[in-house]
Amino acid sequence: MTAKVHDFHDGNLHFQERFGTVKLAERVAQRASERLSKEQREFIEQADMFFMATCDHRGLPTCSYKGGDPGFVTEDDDACIAFPNYDGNGKYQSRGNLLKNPNVGLLFVDFVGQARLRLQGVVSIDEDDELMAKYERAQFIVRVALTRCIRTARGMCISTIWWSGLSMCRARTRARRRRSGSGSCGSICRRAIRRGGSRGTENSLVECGRKYFEEENCSNQTVDGHRKARRGWLCRYVR
Repeated sequence: MTAKVHDFHDGNLHFQERFGTVKLAERVAQRASERLSKEQREFIEQADMFFMATCDHRGLPTCSYKGGDPGFVTEDDDACIAFPNYDGNGKYQSRGNLLKNPNVGLLFVDFVGQARLRLQGVVSIDEDDELMAKYERAQFIVRVALTRCIRTARGMCISTIWWSGLSMCRARTRARRRRSGSGSCGSICRRAIRRGGSRGTENSLVECGRKYFEEENCSNQTVDGHRKARRGWLCRYVR
């Protein structure tokens, strides 16, 4: 029987009991499945990158970035995904680890939609896989037989700053409206885009976010509330 990441060991349980998260951890584990849902398959089909964590037989880990055009990761069915391997830096560290220890962890991230998909599985590598014909210059195909799938939508640290910046933009806009009767948060962001493209918008929001933390002395919990309230507006705007 294959061990699963949510089969908590005594190290996991030590901290769960220490910080009172035993029930929370159990609920999260119950949400995980061994098969991809329709929504999760669509998430993967739209992805143009993911992070992959591997560990060798000595217990030494590595984490690498894998990218390609949307659709470069395919699903045979709801229990297996596959992707090509191309020549990189020549070390074959991740792939070599998989020959020694086939267990792998994958993290897909939607930075705009604020969602993550975590996958665990067992890898097989085949230089004669039928998918080789689909990927020009691929060296071999990596298939992952899934053992755990879970999607989460909790915000990331940089995103907290973004949402905080948006909150400050809107607060300053309301103050400007009261003084002059004009201006909008959208116009502020659009001006940032004209000045510096999407990076200009990011920098503007990040800078506002930092000021928000400093001036309002907000806790992460307070900022998280702002993030949730503003999520839909910014996602529509960024897209």
